[in-house]
Amino acid sequence: MRLNPDCIRDILLTVEEICDPNHLFDYRSDSDNEHIKNYDENTLYYHFRQADLSGLLYKAGYDMAGNFYAYDLTPTGHQFINDIRSDNNWKTTKSIASKAGSYSLDALKSIATGVITNIINQNLNS
Repeated sequence: MRLNPDCIRDILLTVEEICDPNHLFDYRSDSDNEHIKNYDENTLYYHFRQADLSGLLYKAGYDMAGNFYAYDLTPTGHQFINDIRSDNNWKTTKSIASKAGSYSLDALKSIATGVITNIINQNLNS
C-alpha cells in the first residue's frame, strides 16, 4: 500500500482531538470521527501503524484483527501536526514533497519544518 499523507494527517488530527488524560483513541469506538470516517479500515490500520513506527504516536497498539489505539501523540507527533495544521501550510508541504519526489514521513516532517521556519523568518524580517 502506498502512503497517503492526507490519511496520516487525518489520523494525527483525530488522535489529538480525542486524547486527554481520561480518553485514548480507540478505532472501534472512534471510527466515526469526521477526519477518518471516509477511510476504510485497512487504509486506516496501515497508516496508523506507519504513524506509530515513525514515532508520532504515544503508547500505540494494534493487532491483526484490525484493532488499534493510541494514548496520545508523541512530542514529535504534536510538532508535526502543529506544522501542518493550517490547510495552507499542508498544501505547501505537499507541493514541495511532490516537486522533490518524496512523500515519506521523514521528508514531510522535514519539509513542514522548513515551511514553518520560512514563515517565521518572513515575519521576523518584515
